[in-house]
Amino acid sequence: MNHPCSAHCKIDRKTGELFLFGCPNNEPTCHYTLINKDKKKINYVPIPLATPRMLHDFLITENYVVIPDTPLEINPRKTAMEKSFIGGFNPKGVCRYGVMKKYC
Repeated sequence: MNHPCSAHCKIDRKTGELFLFGCPNNEPTCHYTLINKDKKKINYVPIPLATPRMLHDFLITENYVVIPDTPLEINPRKTAMEKSFIGGFNPKGVCRYGVMKKYC
């Protein structure tokens, strides 16, 4: 993998596939990766976001992946300047859900 990974990866119990996602702290992208039971990467999708986000978890169904995009934004520069938590809620931000086929 060439991206960070959330602690909440998912394993499909029927197929043995591993589903991963991660958001780097400095780029507005969510990276989605699917690894088959033989440990081979079979799918990778970079998903553009409006700003760097702190996405905590995601869902898988039989046919789809659901990734929540909430206005919990990451701002490393602000964190360093204000010595605050890296994530902050943007009250003007938009909450949305991305739904895509597992095998896109």
